[in-house]
Amino acid sequence: MDSHNLAYTAAHPDGKPNDLPIPISYTLLPTSFSFSTSYISFNDDPWRSLAGYSRKVTSAAAPAPSCSSSGDDKYCERCMYRGCVDGFQSSGGGVAYFEFRWAYYLNDATFHNNSYWPSASDLQVFQSAYNTAAGVYPAVMGKINPDEWFAAADLVIALCRAASTGAYQVPEEVFPDSASYLLP
Repeated sequence: MDSHNLAYTAAHPDGKPNDLPIPISYTLLPTSFSFSTSYISFNDDPWRSLAGYSRKVTSAAAPAPSCSSSGDDKYCERCMYRGCVDGFQSSGGGVAYFEFRWAYYLNDATFHNNSYWPSASDLQVFQSAYNTAAGVYPAVMGKINPDEWFAAADLVIALCRAASTGAYQVPEEVFPDSASYLLP
């Protein structure tokens, strides 16, 4: 499974969602899928959630540009563009584990290598919003507030659009067999 990139085989250490994901054996993956109030087979990954919300941002704080009134808000404020092959092409094969790559970066830049953030104040404001959104870990179905996640996603745009983001490389040991280790 690993050698053919058929499964994302990394996870945060148990009970430590802000530690970086580490490689795990595919044998530790759930053998069934369940997402109910009584049993959830997959672990909660708040960083993957944030990456998903950040693809839906339509208004972000300065210095992000504002969207025009011509309906360009589908793409203008996103944290990332989800293209094919290398993340930028409009057709071809998809980038494996696209949002997990961005989640890894957001996690790393926020709790492990703050130098990627444009400013300490941007980081502090984001961390406060993230801590509010992530709240209790693991997330409890019915207790998730999407507005809090969108507020955190609005603030993470400063990191997504930072000049240093383009040079970030995800680690090979967590994303094996990638065509590129740069963020797509």
